[in-house]
Amino acid sequence: MTRHMIFVALIGAVMVVPAQSAPKKKGTKYALLIGVSDYARNEMEDLKFPARDVIRLGEILVGSGSFQKKYVLILTDDPRVKEWNKNANPTAARIRKALENFAKRCEPEDTLIIAFAGHGVQFRGEKENYFCPADGKLTDRKSLIGLRSEVYRMLDRSCRARVKILLVDACRDDPRTNTARTTAKKRPELDLQDLNRPQNLRAPKSVLAFFSCCAGQKAFECPKLKHGVFFNFVIEALSGKASDIQGRVTLADMKSYVKDNVIKYVTKRLEGVQTPALMEKSHETIVLIEKAQFLKPVNLIVSKVVVSAKKANGKKWDNFLGRYFPDPYVVIQAGEQIKSTPIVQDTCQAQFNTFMPDMVRLGSTLKIVVRDGDFGKVHDLVGETTVKITARDLARGKVVLKFGLVESLEILFRK
Repeated sequence: MTRHMIFVALIGAVMVVPAQSAPKKKGTKYALLIGVSDYARNEMEDLKFPARDVIRLGEILVGSGSFQKKYVLILTDDPRVKEWNKNANPTAARIRKALENFAKRCEPEDTLIIAFAGHGVQFRGEKENYFCPADGKLTDRKSLIGLRSEVYRMLDRSCRARVKILLVDACRDDPRTNTARTTAKKRPELDLQDLNRPQNLRAPKSVLAFFSCCAGQKAFECPKLKHGVFFNFVIEALSGKASDIQGRVTLADMKSYVKDNVIKYVTKRLEGVQTPALMEKSHETIVLIEKAQFLKPVNLIVSKVVVSAKKANGKKWDNFLGRYFPDPYVVIQAGEQIKSTPIVQDTCQAQFNTFMPDMVRLGSTLKIVVRDGDFGKVHDLVGETTVKITARDLARGKVVLKFGLVESLEILFRK
């Protein structure tokens, strides 16, 4: 289960210091996302997830509100992409034309993200690395897209965008089909570079290149995730799991989140080694997503609570038929909304699963009160707290709180 190749380019930033103190113009964010899953018969093996990777990435970028749909172009062979672009087949000609158009369109204050997902090859003795379009032929170099000679050159020399980003998720296994290897006797022998080799893909200084793995490693994909492992965590990061308290996702935060989670997942789940590497660094804070996608109200579920076995003064809870347990319930206030769970009798560990629709959104402040609901008596305070919900909380899907005599309160967030 190794990934043949995925390129996602997040391309580095050159900082321009204005001569005057005029307000900085906010640029446009562009994205060109290319994924090839289906290749010509007898040429290369088909892949499972490249199209899914770039479509989901496009949805995240547009859904965040940071990228307008009209500035995001997806070229892939998946029929679902027709709503983005009717002529979406990722042939070499279309890819080259799209690269040229985006380079010409970008102004100095703009951001450009380019993503490639598919097969990639390097021929022995050559420094060039090639991306394989849908109509690519391994026997014809001109039918392949040169990463150095075309993509790097275009970004460095022709594209004026202030922020240009290149992410590369590459595994250079032999992409040829078994049929191509065994029956195409008239085809010349291809000397493809071995996977375990020094990676020689250093980008120009104007380009930030984030590779999915280090030299000699394989980039894994996982059917359970339905993505390449690297791309899965890129998408998670941009969805909000790498966001700060304001909901922003920076390049640095994305890099840290992706690297940490790829290493952990591949090591524990796939028993392999994969270490993403950022080849160039930027001293500028590059904000990719201004607000993670959790802007609309989401549903809240009070899952469960664990209460201390004794009161704060050390006394037992009120006795009922020889049983010394509280009767806990939870009250939550968000703005003008106030909702409560039912009372669960005689337990220090109450399971509620109480559904509260459209209760929170990014930045909501929740006032939470837990009480002991003694029948016919004043309801003793077990604990109260206030919490502000961050994008990271919403991305994780839950918060677990400890306060007062509440040892644990689990609250879930669901769309």
